[in-house]
Amino acid sequence: MAIAEALSLGVPVIATDTGDISRVLKSDYNGFLFPVDFEFRDYIDAITRILSDYPRFAANALASAEMFNAESVARSLIGDLNAFC
Repeated sequence: MAIAEALSLGVPVIATDTGDISRVLKSDYNGFLFPVDFEFRDYIDAITRILSDYPRFAANALASAEMFNAESVARSLIGDLNAFC
């Protein structure tokens, strides 16, 4: 939930690749996704890269958050239900 909230505010995310996080978070697009056993230096480099190109990362974070938009989710669900009827 924290990742969805951050993206919806345009905040890039740095996270480890667990669960379904990779469905939303794309490295060098809306943040960075690391393996669970990541190197600390990679974390520092990711922060530096985000800060050096923050407007792009922030815009991509907002675009990625669209999948959490209630209206979009409802529209998609209604479309799927109508396809079955």
